[in-house]
Amino acid sequence: MTVIAWDGKTLAADRLATSGGYIKGGATKIFRLDRGSLVGLSGGYDCCMALFDWLCGPRNPADWPAAAQSSVEWARAMEIWPGTGSVLFHERHPHALIIKMSYYAIGAGAECAVGAMAMGASAKQAVEIAIQFINCCGGDVDTLTL
Repeated sequence: MTVIAWDGKTLAADRLATSGGYIKGGATKIFRLDRGSLVGLSGGYDCCMALFDWLCGPRNPADWPAAAQSSVEWARAMEIWPGTGSVLFHERHPHALIIKMSYYAIGAGAECAVGAMAMGASAKQAVEIAIQFINCCGGDVDTLTL
């Protein structure tokens, strides 16, 4: 499972990868795209990579990956564009939801991370806190800063 947090300047994510309740190792869940945006991915890793490929490409709505819209397997992404103060939330269809918040989180540990950031934690600290209290988050913490 996953926790990805954005505090207005830094995107942070845990690295735990699981399958069927078993720990499978570590996975990178946050990326800097060539366009300059930061992306965090949550969901089935194969579905996340299909969504990542779409985000890296021309973003043609007709090419939206079926894996990202399945009711069984799914992927979601939050994308942060430099200088906009907005989080674009991609899930189930190619049209992004724009969220205007100074901090935001996705994944199984999202509520814990948002609560931590509401109390003044950085994104990295919020992920570390979620790892302590959400049993499906864990591993090292990756960060990317705009």
